[in-house]
Amino acid sequence: MMDKTITKTLTAGRDDAKYLHILEISGHRLKVDIRSNSYDFQCHARVSRWNDSKWELVHSIPYGAMKTPSGLVYGRNPATDADYTVDLTELLRVATAILGVQTTTRSW
Repeated sequence: MMDKTITKTLTAGRDDAKYLHILEISGHRLKVDIRSNSYDFQCHARVSRWNDSKWELVHSIPYGAMKTPSGLVYGRNPATDADYTVDLTELLRVATAILGVQTTTRSW
């Protein structure tokens, strides 16, 4: 089964930059949500799985271990996919391992 992007958005708010990617991998609908804020402790990186009626958290990266830089909204604007790639790849690597699925795409 092919991996399929359903939607992907990058948005910049007043004090944060957000990356949202919803994709389907081997029949599992996954949502990657990465937030870069001006305050490190308000940053997050997490992946959830759709379970019939709601999103359930599968894995997250603590803000201190995130590779996405904090304060992206104050740098070049808007942020690009490349700013989130390391955390995106790690979230999906762990999520697919937890869910026990094979993926055909490694460059999400």
